[in-house]
Amino acid sequence: MRVGKYLSRLRLGLTAVLAVAVFAGVMVASAAAQPPSDASGLPANGDVFNPQETNVPYLAWRGEEVRLVKCVGGLTSDAIGASTTQTSGSFIFNRGGFNVSMAIFAYSGPQENSFDGPKAVTDTGNIFFDRDRICVRGTWISNKAGITVIKLTVSHNGVILGQHDFLIGWMAVNSTDVTNPGTVSEDAGFEPGNSVNVQVTGSIPLNQEFQDDWGLSSQLVMPNDWATWANAMATTDQNLGGTNSLPPSAYWDIHDSSGPLGNEDPDGSPDVHVSQTACPGSVNDAFVDQVDNCNGGETWFSRIFGDLTTGQNGPFDPSYSSTLLSDGRLNSSDAPMPALKIVFNSTGGMGGFDNSCLSDKSTVYNRNFDPTNPPDCIAAGHDEEDAHAIYAPYEQQYVPATSRSPFGAASGVDGPIYTDLTGQPNNFAGFGWYGKYDNWEIAQTLVQNMSNDTNCLLRFKNYEPIYRQTNGFPTRIVEFTDEHGEARAQWQPGLDNDNFGTTVGFADDNGGCDLEGVDLGDQTITASARYPFQPIGLDIAATGTITKHINNLFHKAVHCVRKNNVSSAIAYICTATAQDIAGNGDVFNGEKVCFSREPDNIWYNVGGSSPHQNGYCVPLAGGTATAPATVSVETPATLVGSQIDVQAYFADEKLLRDTCITSGQPESVDGPCGGTSGGTTTTSGTTSGTTSGTTSGTTGITTLPNQKGSKPAKVTKASVVSVQLVMTKQGRVLMVKIHSLKKTAKIQIRLVNAKGRVIATVVRTVKTNKRVAVKNLKIAKSVKHVKVRVL
Repeated sequence: MRVGKYLSRLRLGLTAVLAVAVFAGVMVASAAAQPPSDASGLPANGDVFNPQETNVPYLAWRGEEVRLVKCVGGLTSDAIGASTTQTSGSFIFNRGGFNVSMAIFAYSGPQENSFDGPKAVTDTGNIFFDRDRICVRGTWISNKAGITVIKLTVSHNGVILGQHDFLIGWMAVNSTDVTNPGTVSEDAGFEPGNSVNVQVTGSIPLNQEFQDDWGLSSQLVMPNDWATWANAMATTDQNLGGTNSLPPSAYWDIHDSSGPLGNEDPDGSPDVHVSQTACPGSVNDAFVDQVDNCNGGETWFSRIFGDLTTGQNGPFDPSYSSTLLSDGRLNSSDAPMPALKIVFNSTGGMGGFDNSCLSDKSTVYNRNFDPTNPPDCIAAGHDEEDAHAIYAPYEQQYVPATSRSPFGAASGVDGPIYTDLTGQPNNFAGFGWYGKYDNWEIAQTLVQNMSNDTNCLLRFKNYEPIYRQTNGFPTRIVEFTDEHGEARAQWQPGLDNDNFGTTVGFADDNGGCDLEGVDLGDQTITASARYPFQPIGLDIAATGTITKHINNLFHKAVHCVRKNNVSSAIAYICTATAQDIAGNGDVFNGEKVCFSREPDNIWYNVGGSSPHQNGYCVPLAGGTATAPATVSVETPATLVGSQIDVQAYFADEKLLRDTCITSGQPESVDGPCGGTSGGTTTTSGTTSGTTSGTTSGTTGITTLPNQKGSKPAKVTKASVVSVQLVMTKQGRVLMVKIHSLKKTAKIQIRLVNAKGRVIATVVRTVKTNKRVAVKNLKIAKSVKHVKVRVL
């Protein structure tokens, strides 16, 4: 047997010593260029270290399993296989002359009985071959929070050849905060909506012995106390340690410093880099690297070592040095916060959650981010993947961490493998996810609403009623937090409401549903934290809520202005206006408005035409997504000082509006002559106003057969209201909502991969005016975005 180096290492050697010397020389020689106050000590453009030579902790939540992996030199294939002995606190391998053990050495948390605290997970110990190396792994679980030290020992014939200490910090949820609470007013259907931002922290208790031994307080709060923990307990092997070595805490600098934790202050997130060779076109810095996609794309990121790494996919894993994103600073942003479930909830009956640019981390943490430019929220003339655009990686993470390579050397938070033949835990939810997760997409929809007809009439079309819909958005979802403990959900105000026709407008005696001036109802958004794997307790409510006040822009009116005649003859041009709750008039194009007046007289098309009898009906036109539909007619008013009551009947909606002309005045006054002003017929006024208006006006609502009136305007094309990929037990499903006056619409669907390339284009026909699942559409795992347009 060959006896060699038993714990694998990368040699810094003379290069590391010189790098440290250069680093020190820069500090002495340049008074102007000083390192930041939180400098980790890692030298710019130094060698990449092997994270497995450090004891950077694994962080996990209570109830989670953590797989530990160490790749060991000198072991032969004779050692490969499962553990030969296991206890509640250890794995032992005795094979091929080698003795390998993984055993609990210390635990800082509460342990009231033998069932509390960390335990070895049965039958997970294994020595295996991975990428030209032999590695040891074992999985551990704890129902309590605390620091655990696991010691790996490799011996041969009773002689210890090498040892390695693993650190695990199991955490309890310490705080969950909605960081942008308050009240927001926005229009119905406003896009892209708003984000709901949540930040979490975790607590690790330390017993008295740990406090005394390490000079720490009774509790560590992650990520806040990461540097404090590093300065107390960080260790390295002799390869990284020794004479003129860096402090061990330097190697706990594993992430960039951008993100939600305020470590960019006071300079924001400057585009600075230590190597202009790796990152051309940026500002050089002797101590800090920003960590961004220097040369464009979404795969390669810079770091303090002056190189580029494929760092878009977290979490940090000591087995994969590519996940090491050191920036030269040691602070709270370096804590590898594990994925925690955040449950977002919306109440109020209108609007809900959707995947959009506001919940896409690579868009939010992007120098080209522009939320006023939906749907991509990238400033015009720029691209999401421009050079130096994407910062604060990781954009994706593996949930659980070991799904990166379940049969390989992946380490970190562990869980049951998920395939078509196996599932997640049998009788509890577990992660509900397995594999790569895009921060912060909807991981699970808990309450999925489907749009249905209310009794609130939108309008008639082709003699068929179109009713307003109940809310079709998801109102309860789950997302995972990222490596900084942050999650953002996108909330969309929507156009549909569960309360249409009941507490939000009501069907009157004509069958109309008048929403003028009606409060659409405030929406309340809350969040809570949920332990992501093993049920530990009830959800933990977040502090702070967001109240969404949705503006109702619904408006129907008739208004008359005196016509500018060359002669002394007096006539008025009366204009009917119609817009829906989002301020759009396109939905009312083609609707007939019937004009009647008292005392009785004739009507003309504006500009002159053959006269039309009282009760002249003409179609609305010109409505767009941002402008009302209108139509104008004119009528004479020959007796100066007399009053003329003008009524407009919006026939497809069965709604009435009044205005009063006083002949000779420049314009009419809203409301019937001799009555109170205001043409809205809602609440208690609706019954009396509708009844009297219907009785007196119904006989006048007739049209002369095929007079030379203006032709009905073309109804505008159908439009896309919402698009969302939803995870179900059967796989991903595309949910769409198409706004149209027709019952169905034909849509083109383009399936786009992570590189922005269209990999498939299909055409489907879907029902309109409600949120529906697109049938017979298989969505592959490679599909990252979906684009939909109406044909």
